[in-house]
Amino acid sequence: MKRASYTRDGIDHDTLARWRSSIGADDDPGPSAATPMELRGRTGLAAYGAAFSRVTVDDPDAFHAIIYHRPLSVLSAHCELSTPRTTERTDAIIRAQPAPIIMVGTHRLEGRLRVRQGDVEREYGEGQLVVMSIESAFVDECPSVCDTALLLVPAEVLRHELAEADAAFLPTAADSLLARATATFIRRFVCDAAVRGLPITPADELAVVGLIRAAIGHHTQDAYQMENNALFVLEAARDLIDERYADPDFTADAIAEALQISRRHLYRHFADTGESPATMITSRRLAQARTLLELEEPLGLDTVAHASGFASAATLRNRFRAEFGMTPGAFRATVRSADDEEAG
Repeated sequence: MKRASYTRDGIDHDTLARWRSSIGADDDPGPSAATPMELRGRTGLAAYGAAFSRVTVDDPDAFHAIIYHRPLSVLSAHCELSTPRTTERTDAIIRAQPAPIIMVGTHRLEGRLRVRQGDVEREYGEGQLVVMSIESAFVDECPSVCDTALLLVPAEVLRHELAEADAAFLPTAADSLLARATATFIRRFVCDAAVRGLPITPADELAVVGLIRAAIGHHTQDAYQMENNALFVLEAARDLIDERYADPDFTADAIAEALQISRRHLYRHFADTGESPATMITSRRLAQARTLLELEEPLGLDTVAHASGFASAATLRNRFRAEFGMTPGAFRATVRSADDEEAG
């Protein structure tokens, strides 16, 4: 994945463009779409830190965050991109601003998210499910530009799971297949709700809560069954491909790593589908390339290749010819000819 970067002027344009594409910000909006909140510099840092005791950054003038937030009937969906920061919530602010909330979500970043709460310290990588209560003091260290998708869940909704937890951290099962797939689903749900503003019903929220309960509960046997459920693995793989196909470094190995299963195990689940994870990734990239080649305003082949997840225009050209029996240029000419005939 290309490294996310920032300067004194904030998060760089390419990083912002990739993030907007990944969260659906440029897709057709729903009826509840909202304008994001953009926070910059010292003033933005002060606003960002209002809910915390302290937010620490290397350079306050370079702080930059873009936030989408949407309260639903029970849950709240929160999506943000922010520069590196350490956030802290102390016992004092918890007493002053009680918030019986469980944060459930996932992060994308360079390096590891480090969270300290009580006597517990945990690290999370990209795509892992993070579940924690903000009713206990914590320190959250994010060492790089961080893409965060969170659901804020009232603690009462998860009272059974809270009762079983022996610390402020819930039993996250962060490395199980079910937890990984839950994290992927939550990210998509948050983006649809907070970014695109699509309709979300109370029944939709209850379904998400049920998935969260399954992921954080002590259900070892259930998790084992999910790992061996081909339909579940296929759906999780498709979700990952839809989210990450535009990254040229995204491969079948990346899917296996994200789902915490071996490459052989992953391919075994595809045995009866007639395609492999690698061919599914290529098909998704080619579908995107066709869509871009059909645009009225022609894009350069390098641009099409980059936006579709191919490492180069030559790779796109070879894959396209092998799949469709013509070059991208010939395909575009065919589309133009058909459009001209319809116009005539």
